[in-house]
Amino acid sequence: MWVPRTSDEKDEWYALSKREAGKAGHFAVAVVIVIDLVGFGTLAVINQGESLKSVAFWLTMVAFAMVLIPIAALLGWHIARKEMALFEAQTICPNCEATSQENHGASCDCGGTFALMSEMKWEDDEVDEDEHPEED
Repeated sequence: MWVPRTSDEKDEWYALSKREAGKAGHFAVAVVIVIDLVGFGTLAVINQGESLKSVAFWLTMVAFAMVLIPIAALLGWHIARKEMALFEAQTICPNCEATSQENHGASCDCGGTFALMSEMKWEDDEVDEDEHPEED
């Protein structure tokens, strides 16, 4: 059954979600840098006949990286913020477990009300051992 989270659990959920959103941003940065640097290096070798041992090639690569890294960092920051906004907008109907985005407080088709997932958690029903003894 879905129950409200305590304030400590909300803080823990927020920290975990922020970490996951950050991973998406870091992954985007890594992909952009690898693709661009490998692509730049390949084009430099093909088009200019530069040798990988050439000082000019490596200086050009470093200059390109100095321009690329801040742009990639801004892209990663933007993606992490976007992912975090998606996490914060997730809603669930505690009655029927229907999920949606950005409709906190709206009525569900089952008659329930959508609540933010950051404020709800799943908790198993307590099973009384007297009612359900284990079978041997």
